[in-house]
Amino acid sequence: MHHVPKEHGVSPAPLPQTADQPATASAWSPLGHSLFRMLWIATVVSNVGTWMHNVGAAWLMTSLTASPAMIALVQAATSLPVFLVGLLAGALADIVDRRDGAGGCLVLPNRH
Repeated sequence: MHHVPKEHGVSPAPLPQTADQPATASAWSPLGHSLFRMLWIATVVSNVGTWMHNVGAAWLMTSLTASPAMIALVQAATSLPVFLVGLLAGALADIVDRRDGAGGCLVLPNRH
């Protein structure tokens, strides 16, 4: 497989396969890239933490009250913001130019 030279420590995507080189990529081949592997592991750890928080919050509510409505409210309160922000973020991603959106994501959290 032919590769483009590395620039700035980032491994570029391989060039497309030719007729004399069969494609042998597996579902696990993206994990061969260290940056993607680190991002994937961080995402898994973050999701496990979120799940633990959701279970802990529901468990705490079951020990505070026996009301199913209150327990359901806790679950809704933890998932509804993610759902609503996800809808808004998806709409903005469709409207805003990718480069402007990426720049905004980098600049906004660093404002004090």
